Parts: sequence; C-alpha cells; structure tokens
Amino acid sequence: MSLSPRRISGFTLIELLVVIAIIAILAAILFPVFAKAREKARQASCSSNIKQLGMSSNMYVQDYDETYMTEWQNYNGDGCGNFWPCQNTNYGWYTAPLNDPNQFGLNWGYLLISYTKSAQIMKCPSSAPGGWNPPTNTDWSSYAYSNWIGDKGAGGNIAATLSEIKTPSSQILFMETGKGCKLVEIQGYNGWNGCTPTTNFNPTNTCPVCSPDWNAPHSGGRNYVYADGHVKWQIDSQMYSTIHPEYWNQACTN
Repeated sequence: MSLSPRRISGFTLIELLVVIAIIAILAAILFPVFAKAREKARQASCSSNIKQLGMSSNMYVQDYDETYMTEWQNYNGDGCGNFWPCQNTNYGWYTAPLNDPNQFGLNWGYLLISYTKSAQIMKCPSSAPGGWNPPTNTDWSSYAYSNWIGDKGAGGNIAATLSEIKTPSSQILFMETGKGCKLVEIQGYNGWNGCTPTTNFNPTNTCPVCSPDWNAPHSGGRNYVYADGHVKWQIDSQMYSTIHPEYWNQACTN
C-alpha cells in the first residue's frame, strides 16, 4: 500500500498579497487618525502651559502694584539695550540673570520663574528649533509675551498696568510662536497698520506670524492666553493684527 504525499497547507501568493493590501489600507486609514490624536494631545499640553503663564502673570500683577512684567531691563551698561538676548553664553535667557546677575538684566521669563516653579512649561511639545538664534535646553521658549503690554509698544521698559487694559478678555497676553527660539516677545509693530482694520494687507511678518519661522504649530492655529486668564485656540487667518488690532494693542480698544 503506497502512502499519498502529505499536503502542506499555507497561503498562496494571491492570498498573501490580499492580506498585505488590507493591512496597507488599514494603516493608511488609521495613521492619520493617530497623528491627529497625538497632535490634539500636544495642543492640550501646550494649552495647559500657556494657561499657567497667564495665571503666573496675574499673580505677579497682584504682587507688583497691578503692573505687568517688563519685557527686559538693561544689562548693566553692557551696550546691549535693544533686544534680548545678545550675549553668546551657555546660560538660558530666563536663567542667565540668576547665574550671572552682574552681566544679565531681568526679563519677563525670569520674573515669572518664582510663580511658574518650572522651566518646562516654556516648551510646547509641537515646537521645533527656530532658524534664528537656536535655543538650548535651558532657554527654549515656545511662547512670546505681548510687547504692547511689556513695554506698551514703545520699545522701553515701562509695562502696562491693569487699569490700562480696557478689555482683558480680548487683549492677548501670551501667544504660541510655534518655534523654540530666543525671540520671546510678540513684535506687534511688524506689519502694523495702526488701529484701523484693513482687509488689504500682506500677511508676511504680520502677527500672529510676526517672524518668518513662526508657523502655526497646531493644525493651522495656535494657543493664546488673554489678560483675563482664559486660553483660546485660533487659526491664524482669524487673528491677523491688521484685521483685529484690538486683540494686540490695548490702545486700540474703545
């Protein structure tokens, strides 16, 4: 009696290709969903960070005669008086005054350290290093402070007071830049058209894209915290300083 050959079961080539095709289709469907969910989580983390900055600022204001933080103070006559930072150093921009007070003047980030208790909130998970003056681990900042409040748009060291903020619920205090860099003020003068809204404008270097590499980090938008402490995500096209100057400069609010 002869034995019949043993049949070996398995996938045919066609079946294998079908399985691979199904896996590829599922991956194409699910990966964007996962990416979107991950970005939403990052946006939520960033929203928490910027809210803490807003709360810390409000605590600072109550401690200092209802006056906001100045953007920066002069650096002991070192010749660097028009932007921060201008030193080549390993110190972070908000830790330098603590490490070397004889060389570095105060800035808003340093002034808030005692209220935030953590430098980690200065970094948004979706941020990437900026092209200008790249950050290190000690000076990464994903957020910018309004120069219309920090120096009232005058380029000096006199910050606004609570009484000068006519509508706190619509006055931007901090915004997310989308880049981790040392340019930590909202340059409200870039693309500025005065207090008259206009629809005929060039959005290049116009807030919220106040700097060329400040691309919106969260699905075409970014987080803002207002002077009253509330946080809101907005897409850039709704927030240009040339169409809503009242969001940016308290002097433009009736």
